[in-house]
Amino acid sequence: MGEFRLYKYAENDMLVSRTLGKKVLTEMIKYCSETSDRVGHIRISFEDIEVCDITFLDVAILGFQKHLKENTTDIIVFYEHISDNVLENLNAVIAYKKQITGKVVPILYFKDNEYQVAGPVPRHLKETFLLVKSKLVSNATDLVYIKKIAVNDASNRLKNLYAGRLVLRKLVYGHGSPYQYFLPVFKK
Repeated sequence: MGEFRLYKYAENDMLVSRTLGKKVLTEMIKYCSETSDRVGHIRISFEDIEVCDITFLDVAILGFQKHLKENTTDIIVFYEHISDNVLENLNAVIAYKKQITGKVVPILYFKDNEYQVAGPVPRHLKETFLLVKSKLVSNATDLVYIKKIAVNDASNRLKNLYAGRLVLRKLVYGHGSPYQYFLPVFKK
């Protein structure tokens, strides 16, 4: 697992401005390209960051998620050590982007010893995410059994979580469902 620490770019424990956001975005993309062949997931740490404004989050964090969605397939990023103030601003910028573009960029983060999602996620995908997180569901067959839905609906739900970079998947042979979905194991 790779780890990218945002603190080294902070000024007085703060990450503010589009200019700094662009610089950090460039560094995160570079880091991702250097480590992506060795890891399936990257941790981005907000440790010791007291203030993070919406413009920085828009350019750096949402920009990075967009880059990953457009340019990689098997990398998941999750954010950790997010203060409540930073999380509030992150949710605000996600909501603003949804209002402007009509698109939601959900963000996976680790807080209070569990994975969580920032930003609005449709109820059926949130349910599915919680089932994957709890390890009750690892493939479409499991989801069909638990939720009593059609196989294509179950496959689409899991595929949408994967496309949104909220879960990882791997190809498994010899089972009814070709993919197994999971979250990375968090190690401190």
